[in-house]
Amino acid sequence: GARSNLGLEFADQAYRSPRLGLGASLARAAAQTWQTVVLTVRGIGLLFRGVNLREAVTGPIGILDIIGSTARSGFARGFGAGVTATFDLLAFLSVTLFLMNLLPLPALDGGQIVFSLVEMVRGRAVKPRLIWRVQLIGFSFMMALFLVLTFNDIFRMGR
Repeated sequence: GARSNLGLEFADQAYRSPRLGLGASLARAAAQTWQTVVLTVRGIGLLFRGVNLREAVTGPIGILDIIGSTARSGFARGFGAGVTATFDLLAFLSVTLFLMNLLPLPALDGGQIVFSLVEMVRGRAVKPRLIWRVQLIGFSFMMALFLVLTFNDIFRMGR
């Protein structure tokens, strides 16, 4: 590899991605997105089948650690491989968060969809005070989950 005056050494590696046209690129993106949707739904299903939640679910610190590990191992194979691995993981996280946001829980968009469906069926609006209370409960649950997952990440990294 070439040596720089900073003491850094870069490997002479080439990363080749397949050359695809616009249509083929969109088709491949749709297929990979669908594959991520299927994997995420299966993963959510596993959470309800007695999987150890402490090991199966991670919080923001764990996600950052995974992104760092993925980038580090990808860039160890070369710049193109590192960028590709990192963006693949970020795309996976984006699709997963999209699906999680659609869960019918208060404080998530899925909860708003449920309120809209209830209003459609009833033919009149749900009382704002009830919506506020349910949203507060949902938000409190989400913040508690966030804290539990964050502390779980800290304890897991300490092992």
